[in-house]
Amino acid sequence: MKYIASILIVIFAIESKTSCAQPQSNSDFNSSITFTAYDSGINIAKKFFYENEFKKASEVYTITFLNNKDLGFVKDRYNLACCYAKLNLQDSAFYQLFRIAQVGKFYNYQKIENEILFESIKKDTRWDELILIIKKNYENVQKKLLNN
Repeated sequence: MKYIASILIVIFAIESKTSCAQPQSNSDFNSSITFTAYDSGINIAKKFFYENEFKKASEVYTITFLNNKDLGFVKDRYNLACCYAKLNLQDSAFYQLFRIAQVGKFYNYQKIENEILFESIKKDTRWDELILIIKKNYENVQKKLLNN
């Protein structure tokens, strides 16, 4: 953890002058945003995530969000939730999942229902509540598409 934190501190210090807060929703992404400390931290976290080093990935995701005013893209919070689920940290996983559902308006219920990394939390009573919120988000997206 000390090694990871040291790397991130250097990255954040170097890039803090060009860093900007990232939006909570993927739909707000501005392709003109330059490479930032947020991107650097997320890239490190993804590397650990795809190597199945979920503890290291969760630490880097968390530090990256904290250094970005606790803001993060939905896809990154989704990955953090996956890490927490694999580490049997159900409360933390649900915190991230409810945040992306309620704040980020995540609506891909098929993806989340088929996510094998969430197998350990699907029996929790909060799962059904989460899926209801996500399906409601999906319905709202569908209504907006039909009205346009």
